[in-house]
Amino acid sequence: MFAYRQNEIYLPVLSLFIVLFLFVTTARSEGTSMGQPFEGMGIMGYDNEKKQYQSVWIDNMGTGIMTGSGNYDPNTKTLTDQGKFSCPAEGEKSYRAVLKMKDNDNFTYEWYMAGPDGKEFRAMEIVYTRKK
Repeated sequence: MFAYRQNEIYLPVLSLFIVLFLFVTTARSEGTSMGQPFEGMGIMGYDNEKKQYQSVWIDNMGTGIMTGSGNYDPNTKTLTDQGKFSCPAEGEKSYRAVLKMKDNDNFTYEWYMAGPDGKEFRAMEIVYTRKK
């Protein structure tokens, strides 16, 4: 169980992360977002040919599949991922995500996208803490 915080509202989300073959991680999340049931799942893995991490995410908040790729910086323990997602109101949009490992029990996930003015803003932050 990890904790999910959005806009300073504490929302419990059950997240399961499984590492497969040392190169692929799967994630499944269930909880509540904006008063509605939330379910999502993702896969991230390292592509040896491209020398980058590749990611895919789907959830019940939309019908599109989010895809991206990025690199890990071992000095800062940060994975930066960029890609595309399908917005029902505006069509295909770009995003940037930053996953920062604090320690073995804590990490943050920040998600950025362009606003109506075209400037990037942080649309979401999730703070994960391992339940012991």
